[in-house]
Amino acid sequence: PLAKDAIWEAYLRGEGDALHDLIIPVVDGMAREVSTVIDYLLTRSDLIVPHFATYGFSVAGLMSFLAASCEPRLDAAVMLCTPVRYRFMSLGMVYPWDNETLEEAKQHDPIARGDRFFPTALFFGHGTNDDLVPVEAVRSVYTSLQPRYESAPERIRLSEYPHVRHYLDKLSPYATPQALAEITQLRVEAHRCLLRFLNPAVDY
Repeated sequence: PLAKDAIWEAYLRGEGDALHDLIIPVVDGMAREVSTVIDYLLTRSDLIVPHFATYGFSVAGLMSFLAASCEPRLDAAVMLCTPVRYRFMSLGMVYPWDNETLEEAKQHDPIARGDRFFPTALFFGHGTNDDLVPVEAVRSVYTSLQPRYESAPERIRLSEYPHVRHYLDKLSPYATPQALAEITQLRVEAHRCLLRFLNPAVDY
């Protein structure tokens, strides 16, 4: 939420192009701050923090994904309805996509860091009917990373939910009983992933 607010507030003030002037610096910067947070937590004598994870929805999920590529101390990363590659972000419907923007997206593509994710456990949860972030983008990332997890395939998972869109609450016209049930299932699966890899001594 903080990153989203920072991006939109800067955009409304007219401070540059949304993707390479705002989104990439904010998202990449906050992803890298995860290491600083972990360093701080490890100095706290009053905390027992043997395991760490990130969890995010939409753009915050992209931060979670990027953090997993640059912080090897993360045990798990959860990405829900996440634009896992900058070039697939549907913010392009609002902000113009020119050649410079596309080139910037390629330079910061998380898949270019594909060899850095393992062994961090990755959980992708996505709605097949996501109207902002195409599920095909997540499928392509999941498929490209699977070979990296060949020795521990249980540490990477993609779960799709056929009735879930990007934004969905109880007041939405798309909030069918099936969709609401799938959202509950999505949250349960995501939290089960966190519990499993943050507390590996317990079978979830």
